[in-house]
Amino acid sequence: MEASQLFRRAWLGPNPEGKGGTYAEYTFEHPVFQSPPSNLDWLTPLDPFITDQMKPHWQERMELWPWETFQANLETLKRESKETGLKLPRRFAELMSSLELQQRIPSATACYFDLSDHLILSPFQTGDRIIRFLNDQQACCAWYLYFQKSSSPCVICSSSTEQSNFLDELTNTLPLERVEVIRKATLLVAPTFDAFLYRFWLENLNWNWHWEKVVKPSPLTFPSNLFSWIKSRLRR
Repeated sequence: MEASQLFRRAWLGPNPEGKGGTYAEYTFEHPVFQSPPSNLDWLTPLDPFITDQMKPHWQERMELWPWETFQANLETLKRESKETGLKLPRRFAELMSSLELQQRIPSATACYFDLSDHLILSPFQTGDRIIRFLNDQQACCAWYLYFQKSSSPCVICSSSTEQSNFLDELTNTLPLERVEVIRKATLLVAPTFDAFLYRFWLENLNWNWHWEKVVKPSPLTFPSNLFSWIKSRLRR
């Protein structure tokens, strides 16, 4: 079964209303994100104000999960992926190898990059594999690469349940009814890692453009269709 059949499709982003939870669901498909840039040249340094806001969260993450541990997990995932016949997305490997690039991505909810220490067996379908790479600060949810033999990896987001905060904490002995609860708490949020990263970056920049004292975007900075989307989001 394809991932689009396993999981409901929706984007999960910061909830501007603050009612009903930290996050809200948005439209999965949007023409702006169908063809993300083919490289990471767009990932430029953050506005100094945003950087200052993010620094305490970055420091906390480094104290709890040192960069050396993060890189050791990445090397393990590279080896296990190769042994399993899976290929990590190029931009994923590039981003996970660079702390500098990671710190160019803001988060309105203080999400942080954190890799699972092994390739996770999917609890949803035999043969599929998962890599956790991004956590919400309060463990409300986490984002994962989802690998299937028949297609390129997509990105899913699973909310915490009574069974676990993260999919890598699940055991093979979990009853099927509990697995179903977790599956229903899991969304297919992006068809590729590149599409996810580009949208996550823009969604969180939009949050800062709307709520914080930072320089607003200009049509000279973005393509016309993307700038139109940005303006529509800022009006919300």
